[in-house]
Amino acid sequence: MSVEGIAGSERKGDCTVVAQRAAERAIAVETSSAELLGQGIDAVVAGTLDLLESEPVAVRVSDQGALDYVIRARVEAAVRGLLPEIRGSAEATVERPASERDRPRRSRLYAPGNNPRLLAGIDVHGADCVVLDLEDSVPPVEKQAARILVKHLLASVPFPADVWVRINPLDTCGLDDLGEILAGRPHGICLPKAESAADVARLAEVLAARESEFGLESGSTWIMPIIETAKGVLRAEEISGAHERIVIVAFGAEDFTRDVGALRTRRSLLFARSMIVAAAAVAGVQASDTVFADLADSDGLSKEAER
Repeated sequence: MSVEGIAGSERKGDCTVVAQRAAERAIAVETSSAELLGQGIDAVVAGTLDLLESEPVAVRVSDQGALDYVIRARVEAAVRGLLPEIRGSAEATVERPASERDRPRRSRLYAPGNNPRLLAGIDVHGADCVVLDLEDSVPPVEKQAARILVKHLLASVPFPADVWVRINPLDTCGLDDLGEILAGRPHGICLPKAESAADVARLAEVLAARESEFGLESGSTWIMPIIETAKGVLRAEEISGAHERIVIVAFGAEDFTRDVGALRTRRSLLFARSMIVAAAAVAGVQASDTVFADLADSDGLSKEAER
């Protein structure tokens, strides 16, 4: 039995929350601007505990400038770390219009789902498609806290364009991701390492069940298979046409070159890129290229996009 639950970090824009069992609810807040922020943080914590409907707990918050949704997420993660039987909750405060099947998705901007500082303002950069990542950018020990953070971000921020979540593979902890983040009503789910129509069908089946559970319109959550292996490339046509929820198919070069044992060059990626473009055209869906990972090389990004 856990004696305490801990969530968050001391990074700027985050907070650390410690939850312990107690005879009655208690909230303690440490912040650099206690007179300005202390009462507001106290109210956010209390409201989150009300939604969780847990047994009495004592909560300590050490704030580093966290936004309200970050505080809510960290409190929930800490309490659920202490009391695993508690079911999570997120109160949606924004409307999110449905995303049209054929709306332009020319650019994808990824953000790690475990880092509040990098998530803050991710909606204002003008990307056609923001992808909140729960897979490669999140260490295993932070997966649960990250999916809770992403859920509260989705419930609180009115993204002006598409907002998607890249879950973990379904055979690892992708099902846990879906059980949390669909409460935040993302426009779509990115399925990493898609290798067959069966992979897509399994995700579609889970989405249908979760949409019903969360009161979402049936079929409203799109799918973006990410093809990242040799097997996936050779089955690109099968994957691209696997389900009516698919609106776009993406390529993942880093994992592909690792899978086939190649260097990441333009020539080594040409076959995979061509297969995916052709497959997407046959299926009548959009195709999206691999990410450009060098954040400091804006000239390289421009040249890659031109090619």
